[in-house]
Amino acid sequence: MEEEDELLEPVSPTAQCFNTSALSISVIAVVEFEIPIDEAKIMCYAKDFIPLNPLFSSIMVNDINGERKWKKVEVKVEEQIVVATPPSNLSIELNNVYFNEYITKLSVKEFAQNKPLWEIHILNCPTSDAAANLVLKFHHSLGDGYSVMGLLLSSMKRADNPSLPLTFPFTGKIINSNKFGQISSGVSHFLLSSINTVLDFGLSLIKSSVLEDELTPIRSGGDGVEFKPTEIWTITFSLHHIKQIKSKLRMTVNDVVVGMLFLGIRLYMEETRPESTKSNSTALVLLNTRMFRTYKCMEDMLNPNSNTPWGNRFAFLHIDIPKLTDFNLSNPLQLVEAAQKLIKRKRDSSAVFLVDKLMQMIHKFRGSEVASKYVYKTIKNSSLSISNLIGPKEKMALTGHPAKGMYFTVVGIPQSLKISVISYMENLRIAFGGEKEFIDQEKLTSCMKKAFDYIHKASIDVSCFRFWMEHFKSSVLEDDLTPIRSGGDGVEFRPVEICTISFSLHQIKQIKSKLRVTINDVISGIVFMGIRLYMHETCPDSTQSNVTTIVLLNTRMFGDYKSIEDMLKPNSNASWGNRIALLLIDIPKLTDYELSNPIQFIKAAQKLIKRKRYSYAIFLLDKLMEMVQKLKGPEAAAKCVYKMARNSSLSISNMIGPKEKMALLGHPAKGIYFTIFGIPQ
Repeated sequence: MEEEDELLEPVSPTAQCFNTSALSISVIAVVEFEIPIDEAKIMCYAKDFIPLNPLFSSIMVNDINGERKWKKVEVKVEEQIVVATPPSNLSIELNNVYFNEYITKLSVKEFAQNKPLWEIHILNCPTSDAAANLVLKFHHSLGDGYSVMGLLLSSMKRADNPSLPLTFPFTGKIINSNKFGQISSGVSHFLLSSINTVLDFGLSLIKSSVLEDELTPIRSGGDGVEFKPTEIWTITFSLHHIKQIKSKLRMTVNDVVVGMLFLGIRLYMEETRPESTKSNSTALVLLNTRMFRTYKCMEDMLNPNSNTPWGNRFAFLHIDIPKLTDFNLSNPLQLVEAAQKLIKRKRDSSAVFLVDKLMQMIHKFRGSEVASKYVYKTIKNSSLSISNLIGPKEKMALTGHPAKGMYFTVVGIPQSLKISVISYMENLRIAFGGEKEFIDQEKLTSCMKKAFDYIHKASIDVSCFRFWMEHFKSSVLEDDLTPIRSGGDGVEFRPVEICTISFSLHQIKQIKSKLRVTINDVISGIVFMGIRLYMHETCPDSTQSNVTTIVLLNTRMFGDYKSIEDMLKPNSNASWGNRIALLLIDIPKLTDYELSNPIQFIKAAQKLIKRKRYSYAIFLLDKLMEMVQKLKGPEAAAKCVYKMARNSSLSISNMIGPKEKMALLGHPAKGIYFTIFGIPQ
């Protein structure tokens, strides 16, 4: 290449922040191959990817006005590629030691500012995980992890069939054009979003300037921690098991992983220094702010109008790690749910957008050094960082080298612990970057595995527990006697008075829209609250009673109505007959939900019903009833249903009617309602 004196576009503010006297951050990515690396092929690969992006053949310089610019330079590929020469005839165990020490030394090695800010390292020594390793080190000013992944994927092919494209788990969710916290038209949502934004933005400013996390087994807090060697190691989990937990808890893979990491960290803190479990510890969770999260080719990423641009496009979310004292280990799912709530609330807040604008102002009026110091303090005052990337579902190959695995980490940041997560094929790889001689690698690994086992076991047990609770309630445990449950024998034979109330469906839908729940959730909440108010006015002591309702659930595959002919077909998805399941729902106690905020009551009802609806307990209970009927006959099965109804306080069922007025034989119908007789309630 011929040397050029061409000055490219100015260095972006974020890129400048990552390459100053205050802060110099790099990304290390490791690709594990199944076969030894052909060095000549990697040389050719490097020559091919350099022209893909002008930054790969540029250095950062100051122009005559002191502005940071990218300057085009001649690239000598042989100076950018380092071929390690490990001692020959080492055992796998000694090769592991050599590789780990090599990466640790690489973590503190600074880039020369007179050469492009990237390197490729070839380690042709077999380790426990691979026959050979390719290590790519990129300065963060070139781009974030998403950009590096885009670079790798631009060159990699499917190992089984190079002509087919690599595929990824669905990641095409669109973020608002306003980027963060788009304000809903609902007044209540607007107010809540505004309050959260003010609180989160204020807390972010405090944590980035004066409020430091406490010193703990994961935060040494020493000066110059960013210059200390970083030990890098990984743990692999089955993505199938993570998805099982995700499905049972009705949350995302990210929610499960972050919850597991938080639990593992707290377990590590407890084992290392028990009193530190009560410490205030903050995680910086990195959020990709691109409009589309799918990977694009390099050409698309460099397009000025790209929705997935090259560069640094992320935001920090300050997440307080739940304290282990608040969440009993007997129910680790509480910690996962708490982490999910925190992240969702922060993600939906506009605070990160405001912080981004603040950074732009600092850079504009005070310069890149001051902005960099602000970022430095933001990172240093917290305890750890968590970032994640999504890898392909198929095995990849680079220039004919099949990749067995891959992972990445960030170095040069003032934290004792960095965590990076990436999925690849059917595995989830978690990489830890720990301050050498401070973070106990073996203990942290053990605690992370314990955390996964606790959560996995709890997610499996939760369905069985709910099943046995349903069975226990239906056979032994009775509701208290209250103004809505007499408990007398033969109540099913007593006369029933029927009355109705009508509400405007339009108003119900208004409530539904503002609370972002379903119509059923709103109605159940109204009914539950009305029942508790009735109990309070009739017998105040009964408001603290245990009251259970049976909610009837249609189990047909399709909920819309069909003609009689279709319903009677043998293979109908909306068949005639009794196709219902019984959900046992505990009515929230009025003392727990202040009348000044009835919305909480509705949300509590929604949460209970949603959790039960997605539990396997309904399915198991149905199978139990089939077994009872088969082995002991219909009378025994009927007695089980009878006891379930009798031991509870009331039943709720619902149906959907037409939107237009009906007529029967020319008689217009003004209204319609139904009820059930003969049940012991």
